[in-house]
Amino acid sequence: MITITGLCAVSASPAACTTTISKKEFEAISNAVSPEMPAQAKPRFAQEYVQALTVAEEGKKLGADKDSSFDEQMRIARLKILAQAAVRKIQESSKPTDAEVEAFYKENAPRFQEISLHRIYIPKPTGAEAKPDEAKAVADKIRARTATGEDPEKLETEAYSTLKITIPAPNTNLGAKRTGAIDARYEKQISALSPGQVTEVLEDQQGFVIYKLDSKRTIPLDTVRKDIESSLQRQRFDEKMKQLLGSVKADFNESYFGTGQQSPAQSPAATPAPQLRKPVTPPKN
Repeated sequence: MITITGLCAVSASPAACTTTISKKEFEAISNAVSPEMPAQAKPRFAQEYVQALTVAEEGKKLGADKDSSFDEQMRIARLKILAQAAVRKIQESSKPTDAEVEAFYKENAPRFQEISLHRIYIPKPTGAEAKPDEAKAVADKIRARTATGEDPEKLETEAYSTLKITIPAPNTNLGAKRTGAIDARYEKQISALSPGQVTEVLEDQQGFVIYKLDSKRTIPLDTVRKDIESSLQRQRFDEKMKQLLGSVKADFNESYFGTGQQSPAQSPAATPAPQLRKPVTPPKN
């Protein structure tokens, strides 16, 4: 698999100074470093491994492994690897079963509702000659016409023209949104709509807003299965790590370490579980 000419034990003769690494040996090493290492990354890893072997062999010749701190460094390296392996096993043991994922999906059905929306936004006029009442009256008329099925995009453009608003009108089509990704101020009113219905004219400091619900559906389990699995796994992982780290208490000698030292039981886990994908509320524009 790999033949390294010029690298061998000190006792070997110069004529026979080669080191070979079989496919089995190389794959065992690469899998230990990264079990899912892609094929295109292996050539570079092989080069780095050969370089490490070469420099390490030189280290032996120079007596680096006889230095007073070498054994302690090896002990710390082993400790870190062991801790990382423990974290991986805790993560693996935190993975929920298919039945648990399905139960969570059924028990939290509202979280997996998806709605498609249009939003008409009419800014309030500003300046000395501003007429907020006129803008509100236009918004009321636009809302009534939206409820009859007229195109929200054309209605918003018409409102801007009527009020002589010179800034470009924003896109009215918000697309599909999950629970938690809707403006929290209006989520209750929007969620209560049936397809085709519109909200009342909603007002904030900057303008008037009208939402139209185009469609509503429940996201299939297969679409969100990975999200649920990751969420439950992260929650269980955090609980297990909290319990583990909370089971020990360390007292530090203040005359040596100083004050304000944090107990290992309060420190964050060495390797956290994968980040969860949560709905994000989009910018209000």
